[in-house]
Amino acid sequence: MTTDDDPVREWLYQPIPGRLWHYTNFDGFAGMVRSGRIWATDVWSLNDTEEFIHAKGIAESVIRDLPEDGDSARAKAAAKDFVDSCFNTGVLSPARLEIYVAAFTTLDDTLSQWWRYGDSGKGFSLGFDLRQLRPPSGSGSLVAFAPCVYEESEKRRLISAALHHFVSGTLSLWRKVASPVWVSERMMQWEDMHRVIHGAYRENFMDWNQNYLHEELLTHALKTAGNLLNMAALCKNRSFYEEKEWRLVLPVERDQKLQTAFRQTRMKGSTVIRYLTTSLPPGVETKLPLEEVVRGPCNKSTDVRDSVANLLRTHRCSAPMRDSAIPFRC
Repeated sequence: MTTDDDPVREWLYQPIPGRLWHYTNFDGFAGMVRSGRIWATDVWSLNDTEEFIHAKGIAESVIRDLPEDGDSARAKAAAKDFVDSCFNTGVLSPARLEIYVAAFTTLDDTLSQWWRYGDSGKGFSLGFDLRQLRPPSGSGSLVAFAPCVYEESEKRRLISAALHHFVSGTLSLWRKVASPVWVSERMMQWEDMHRVIHGAYRENFMDWNQNYLHEELLTHALKTAGNLLNMAALCKNRSFYEEKEWRLVLPVERDQKLQTAFRQTRMKGSTVIRYLTTSLPPGVETKLPLEEVVRGPCNKSTDVRDSVANLLRTHRCSAPMRDSAIPFRC
């Protein structure tokens, strides 16, 4: 894989459609219009019970298929330890990281979406222009906005690409350390940088070189952890394929104090659901980019229609409203 061949980056930076949709009930719709904010739900509270951990199983499968000879076996063992650490106790574990997602879809008026997320057809499908939602490339932000990954072969390809940087990077470093030529070149570089007495030479060189190796390994680990985070948040079981979901991924360190988003909870039956309220884009307090409203196929009340029209007018939202085209008898 070359520096120009980065499947993870290509997936994360696909062109954003001009219109994406979010299904909700009346209270959710009204809350968004009044506050100018949208809810992003903690991944551990979503309908898919395999959320986030699904990717760990794929990563483990990819690692099992790595070569087991010479340095490759060592890299394979290191990759396994790295993935276990990341997901179980490290930077991607629930003890260290909260991950919130806001779901959108390319489908504006679909019965399955109405029933699952649109209050059984009595809610609303909200059309947003989210083309400015994604952080710019090179910003260093771990916030992502991209389509979910459903096909097993595609998940495997992307997670394999995410792991590639760590595996190839550690292999390269180990082979350098084992090369007398490389060590000699490093010693000459050190000597040119620091003309010191012979007695202090070896210790100082070893510290300098060890720091270099540590920083290189850390760079590989952080890049891979960031890619695994994005892929883990976007990988979905194929049974959810019909949802055609685009997902805003908002990672938050467990103890991080938030400046422009707010942690909240609500009850779903007897379960506590954690979520964030955030502006779109996150951290930028602008007008909600709502462009169109579709009323569900069972949302025929003129009182509701008038209430929605008054709500939009009160909050200076010019989004047009139309009825669902689905001829469903409610």
